Amino acid sequence: MRLLGTIRELLRPTATAHVALVVAVVCAAISTIPINIEFLAPLEIALKEFEYSDVVASRLQPPEPRRVDTSLVIVNIGYARRFDIARAISIARDAGAKAIGVDAVFSLQSDSAEQEYLVSTINSTPNIVMGEVLKNPNEHDDGIVYTYHERGLQGSNVRSLYGNVNLQGSSSFKTVRYWDPVSKVGPSYSKSLALQLYEVFTGDTTRYSSYPDPIYVRYQRQRTWYSIDIEQLLDGDINAIDVKNKIVLFGYLGSHIGDTNSTEDRFYTTQNQHYIGRSAPDMYGVEIHATILSMLLHHDFVMVVPSWVDMGVGLVLSYIILSFNRKISRRNPSLGETLTRVAQAVLLTSVFSVMAYCYLEWSLLLPVDLSIACCVLCLDIATLYDGTAATVYRRIQRGIRITRVRMSRRTIRRKRKSEEVPA
Repeated sequence: MRLLGTIRELLRPTATAHVALVVAVVCAAISTIPINIEFLAPLEIALKEFEYSDVVASRLQPPEPRRVDTSLVIVNIGYARRFDIARAISIARDAGAKAIGVDAVFSLQSDSAEQEYLVSTINSTPNIVMGEVLKNPNEHDDGIVYTYHERGLQGSNVRSLYGNVNLQGSSSFKTVRYWDPVSKVGPSYSKSLALQLYEVFTGDTTRYSSYPDPIYVRYQRQRTWYSIDIEQLLDGDINAIDVKNKIVLFGYLGSHIGDTNSTEDRFYTTQNQHYIGRSAPDMYGVEIHATILSMLLHHDFVMVVPSWVDMGVGLVLSYIILSFNRKISRRNPSLGETLTRVAQAVLLTSVFSVMAYCYLEWSLLLPVDLSIACCVLCLDIATLYDGTAATVYRRIQRGIRITRVRMSRRTIRRKRKSEEVPA
């Protein structure tokens, strides 16, 4: 009987557990509603891609690098001609580079002689990986389904491995947080540029090729690889660095290394210091590929906790706050809301601190967006729900009582009629 009473109390619409569940469901529903109101567009752009883990990654992460990339060199191709790029590839190959990657798609028309020289250089470099872009018919579709490959130097008899240079969230105002080792393209699959280079460099072709889920990119606050402009490489500065048995990655870093004005092929990352209202992307695409390569070579990954944990934490936080509020309000109604707001602030600080500690110490990423929303909105949602639920509950109880009375009356009348019928 005591168990039945407890269950009946939990099912009561105004019970604390019931209201906490409603708060969690409402917050989850609100998070799925797309904001498409014109006057809220600036707010949507500023907050759409914000996550609380960005604060930890960009502000709280120690400046000292977790890993030092001694096996990786980036060559900035800038606006170099294909003839110069071919010469630079030859120099890196002859200097003993173990793997060469080209984060560029040569899709525009060029001088035929330069084209042939670049193709012959690529074909004579067995350890080179060329970049390709995966395309889909609807570029603005969030659920991207790639349908075909776009490769440079088409029809030129290029004999090379290809790796796609697509980055998750690479459209405007989106942050590149995750990386797909392999992407489906129609009936076939395409490995990413970073994965292809990793396999050429290490010879390990099985570890990540069948990885089912996107991998969270572990950025560092410092770039620990060596970068050089292509002009320096062509002028003989290759002697200043050792590329033997290393990965040499050709890509765009602006007109020159240190160019902060160019926004071409730059993306937002979790290292952006201005995560709300940011004005410019913070990292070039080739640097993101280098970061992913570094992460693979050092096996330095972040384990992402499933999203249902966020929902469960939000439910628990809502229950704690509502229980505290109701207990305090019974004793001192005038201080109930004030003390509850203080408790909310304490819980918010605690949740964020736990998330930061798990990320920095254990490489464990806890999603807390829904938890924080539940913590902030639970009191307001509960106040609105309590008034509505109490009214509806009373009406339902009254309807049930009326129905029971009517049914009992019908039963009595039927019994009397059956007794009046002669045997």
